[in-house]
Formats: sequence, structure tokens, C-alpha cells
Amino acid sequence: MKHPIFLIEMTEREEDQTTVDDYNQKFVISAKNPQKARQLAAAQKRDESAEVWLDPKRTTCVRLAKMGPYAQEMVLCNEASYYK
Repeated sequence: MKHPIFLIEMTEREEDQTTVDDYNQKFVISAKNPQKARQLAAAQKRDESAEVWLDPKRTTCVRLAKMGPYAQEMVLCNEASYYK
């Protein structure tokens, strides 16, 4: 069975992050549902806590495709955009 594709994006930065510059991190994930997509994102975290990716108040999770080409759940893209 093929899975939907989700975009998960951080909406707020944690105060205790050790990153010098602010950044906007996002993931594109193939998963069976938004909860599983968030779990996969949390497993790929950088210097933020995993809870950020599990919290709908701090990250968005939008379905990009109802059915993607992948039968496997996986992170397709992990991107951090740095800005000052």
C-alpha cells in the first residue's frame, strides 16, 4: 500500500536551541498518517527537542499528496533554511 506525502514545518523556535542563527526546518515524509509522519520527523530532529515535531501547536503537518509513489514510510527530505 502506498502512503500519503506530508510536509511538516516548524512554526516556532525553542528558546533553548543552541543554533547561532534562526532557521526554519521542514520535512517531507511518506507516512500512513500525520501522527506517524510527526514521529518520523521527531526521530530526525537536530538541536531541538523531539517534542517540537510531535506538538501541533509548534509545527504544521499538511498532506501534500493523497497517495505518494512510496509503499515504505520514510523521510524524503529534511531541510533547514537559515536566516538572520
